[in-house]
Amino acid sequence: MDLWLAQMHARWLVVSGLVREAWAVPAVRRGMLASLLVALGAISPAYLPENSPWYDLVPFLTTNPVRALTTGLTLFGVIMLADAWFRLRPRFDRPQVDMRVVVALWTLPMLFGPPVFSDDSYAYAAEGWLIHNAVDPYGVGGVSQLPGFWAEQVVPVWRYTAAPYGPLALQVNHLVVSLFALDPYWSATLGMRLVSLVSMVVVAACLPALAQRVGADPAVALWFAIGNPIVMLHLIGGAHNDALMLALLVLALWMANKGRFLVGCTLVAAATAVKIPAIVGVVAVALIAMPPPPAGRATTFQRQFQAAIVVAVGTITSLLAFVVISLACGLGWGWIEGLNVPGMVFTIAPTTLMGSAAAEVLNVFGQYDLARRMVRIFRQVGMIITVFGVLYLYFRHAFRKPIDFLAYALIAITCGGPALHPWYLTWWGTFLPLTHFNRRAIRISAWGVVIVLAYSFMQFAERNEMMVLGLIGAASIIWFGWTNDRVWTRDNEFNSAPARMVVKADHPRQHVG
Repeated sequence: MDLWLAQMHARWLVVSGLVREAWAVPAVRRGMLASLLVALGAISPAYLPENSPWYDLVPFLTTNPVRALTTGLTLFGVIMLADAWFRLRPRFDRPQVDMRVVVALWTLPMLFGPPVFSDDSYAYAAEGWLIHNAVDPYGVGGVSQLPGFWAEQVVPVWRYTAAPYGPLALQVNHLVVSLFALDPYWSATLGMRLVSLVSMVVVAACLPALAQRVGADPAVALWFAIGNPIVMLHLIGGAHNDALMLALLVLALWMANKGRFLVGCTLVAAATAVKIPAIVGVVAVALIAMPPPPAGRATTFQRQFQAAIVVAVGTITSLLAFVVISLACGLGWGWIEGLNVPGMVFTIAPTTLMGSAAAEVLNVFGQYDLARRMVRIFRQVGMIITVFGVLYLYFRHAFRKPIDFLAYALIAITCGGPALHPWYLTWWGTFLPLTHFNRRAIRISAWGVVIVLAYSFMQFAERNEMMVLGLIGAASIIWFGWTNDRVWTRDNEFNSAPARMVVKADHPRQHVG
């Protein structure tokens, strides 16, 4: 007992020291204030359900002055959070702050507030409530099968559709609802947010070891993968179950790095039981856990053939584990029909945008019947292109750089799928720092973060009936990104940084075998 207490005391000293070091950095304190502003801005009609208890606690919540105030607070919070993140990017000429501590501090202000930039967590809670009452969440009618407070928290567009998530995700929702004493609000807010937070803790714990394996800088990987404003605002603030999928995937790679083939494949199956796109992770897990023999011991054909066998065995193992997990969840196979649910709404998916543009052109020429089918046609073509794109990436990257394949395959899936939400970008954003994350890639990725933040704020302002303020705010965020890019370009930190700050294109540890 005394030894255990001494160990706990030593760990406490280490953690408290890291917290003090982080708090001493102005950018960390600025980011925490930014999170507080965003949390306060979330107390607005933008994403609050009509029966939210906040309407009773905050008078005049639906009035234009309050809408304008909360929209303005959110804008300042988003810009300040992005600014703090940029200022904390790892540099060789200053002490590095532990991003895991930073994320913990930034999460605190929004921990008990309503979901940020999304209302999906209310649907999670309602689906967990259905399971608690032995109602099939994949059934026709969705959460509306059980009318009441839980269903009324869900926005109408998702109230009457089957659950689009895997069986493991739904059982996690059920567990959260049970742990929070069947309380609709706290289950949907604090409960679901804690799942996301714990998931990001897993990612933060496993990512440094994976970065070291491929020769990447762990500090850069943590800075982009978990400190990213999109992660803070959407995965944690919005309490999306994508965080759980990513945690299981990263944990699978970490186990594969230790040679645990079966465990890694099972974790991929678990991630797939949350969201289907995680299945591509089996390629990286299989090849990392059981790499082909070195070049000197076998021909190139023999090594590639062995890699293909390993991937095939890993895929079969993951599929069998997926079946077992699905049967254990006891929810049947209704998730298959639910796969088309995300595409029922208009999103910024490239195939949807191109199909909508083509439909508008055809409407001008009076081709109304064909115009109505254009979005579906473009989505189907997009899915076909995505399949062939993933196959190309497999032959191009998987054999020598399996984590590169995983990151690029997730990019292809997000861009070619029928639906694309801002938080989908975290799928590949988690693994991108483990690839050739050089100076150019960092700049392009930073611009991507800025654009996603601008779009997210415009959506928030539109939902708050403040579209003019939304356009002004989006322009302000883009201007901030442009200013930061100019500063970044003038900064010579990457030109004179040690090699560890920039991943070399042919680092030997990136290659399998």
